[in-house]
Amino acid sequence: MKIPLEIREELASAESTRSYMNYTIQEYHHETIQTHREEHLTEDYRAIQVIQILAPDLSCIDCYPPRRTSRRQPFGRFWNWYQCTYNSLTFSSRTQDLFRLLSQVHNSTTARTICQNLIFSCTYRDHNYDPREIISQIFARYTTFNIPTLDPQYYNQYDYYLESEHYPHWQDPFRDSTYSEPGSPQTLVDLPLTFEDLATPPSPPPLNLPPPKQGTEKSLIRVEYFLGDRTQDPEQ
Repeated sequence: MKIPLEIREELASAESTRSYMNYTIQEYHHETIQTHREEHLTEDYRAIQVIQILAPDLSCIDCYPPRRTSRRQPFGRFWNWYQCTYNSLTFSSRTQDLFRLLSQVHNSTTARTICQNLIFSCTYRDHNYDPREIISQIFARYTTFNIPTLDPQYYNQYDYYLESEHYPHWQDPFRDSTYSEPGSPQTLVDLPLTFEDLATPPSPPPLNLPPPKQGTEKSLIRVEYFLGDRTQDPEQ
């Protein structure tokens, strides 16, 4: 179903004015789920496509009923690990589709987007899960890529949290201890790293090698290409 242009513009305007840093990414995901459920409870009937435009939620099992699976299947084995590790509660058919796509992609940026959508296509028993750590683990287990730097023009609402320098470092496994000022080793400051930091690590310090001594260069003599027949020895 095609959404009228006026509604799309209104939604885009409302989303652009949101203050993303008012709460944690886990709280934001919970609020997204609650807002979506409220759309399902409105008195006027709305198609699933409309509800997903008004209040997107990939974890909704009413919009995306999960398909039956077995623990012997790849997704079943993945879900058994994921549920036990991150205390997740439910998944949707979008979770299943995204997991299947993860094995078919050929570039790291697409894999990064799939991982993020997969995480937020699930619901969780509590807020004690770290999306950055989950993305890192999924990349390590199910892809051959390194986590890429995501161009800000492709950010969605979740990326503003994941890529923010204000990402709460009590939940952030990617931290670096650096000195607050040069020459002050007593004062350590924990600075949270973004995915961009991981993708482009700092360059090593330059090596201060002494200049070469004069007159030690080897002399090179140009030797013409030997053109002879099989009876001639090039070494004579």
